[in-house]
Amino acid sequence: MACFFGLLAGEVRAQGQLGTVDAAVQGMQRAAGRPLVVTRSPAVGTVTFVSCAGGAPIPLALGAAAPPEKRARQFLTEYGAAFGLTGKADLVAHRVTAPDAAGMEHVRFRQTVGGVPVTGCELVVHLGRQGVMAANGRALPVPADLDTTPAVRAAAASAAAAAVVQKHFAIQAPALSSPRLEVLNRGVLAGLRTSAYPTRLAWFVEATGPSDRVWVWVDA
Repeated sequence: MACFFGLLAGEVRAQGQLGTVDAAVQGMQRAAGRPLVVTRSPAVGTVTFVSCAGGAPIPLALGAAAPPEKRARQFLTEYGAAFGLTGKADLVAHRVTAPDAAGMEHVRFRQTVGGVPVTGCELVVHLGRQGVMAANGRALPVPADLDTTPAVRAAAASAAAAAVVQKHFAIQAPALSSPRLEVLNRGVLAGLRTSAYPTRLAWFVEATGPSDRVWVWVDA
């Protein structure tokens, strides 16, 4: 599988503040009353995993009787900045699991902007009866002025994607998926600092040939 980014160069923007991330981590630690186990992205500094030492929960104001999605949203409202959740971003819950053998519920969110999914950005909150047992994932700090209305038609994106895979991957007459809009920052997929890349609206197209599959993002 290969990926091709057909995005135009743009202004580099500083996204998010490390101090905001640290403040959210400190808030979780105060609520838990004990040290946290925290993993951060080496390139970005945002949290990618958090839990309490000794398997203790991070308490929530909502009790276990509240629906799991509601409890998970409360956690991310209070501490989502630790994962890079800021600005215009919204979250859509796309999977909520029933209690497992350990009695934990798991809520998986996709990050969206104006209903458009953010490429590679999901957050998962793992819930116990007394609070959040762990959380993991990544969010993208989104520029406040990001426009999610495409200026490029889907048909034009399909034609551009076909031309790319024919030229660079020698796939003739590729089968193309229907283009779908995404908010893309190349740093997310590459595990690099997102502030070094523009955040853009893009059409995602999957192109397949006899033995290849290529993911293409075309500037929208």
